[in-house]
Amino acid sequence: MEFRLLGPLELSSGGQQQNLGPAKERCLLVILLLAAGTVVPVEDLIDRIWDANPPARAAENIPVYLSRLRKRLHRSLCDQLSLV
Repeated sequence: MEFRLLGPLELSSGGQQQNLGPAKERCLLVILLLAAGTVVPVEDLIDRIWDANPPARAAENIPVYLSRLRKRLHRSLCDQLSLV
């Protein structure tokens, strides 16, 4: 599994490009990749994803986005392992 952050965000798994979902979820993924190995508080995620205009339910959206990302990454990893 390989992430490319310079230019458009891309995930290559097993030599194939993978779908990383909608813009907000891709943004969350970039934030987490750049902060690898550290804890990123939910408030920081909200500030970075929505700037000064977060929706009223922003804190509730973060776990949903994380769940979707995990599923996509898990699917990509399973696809990669099936090619080996």
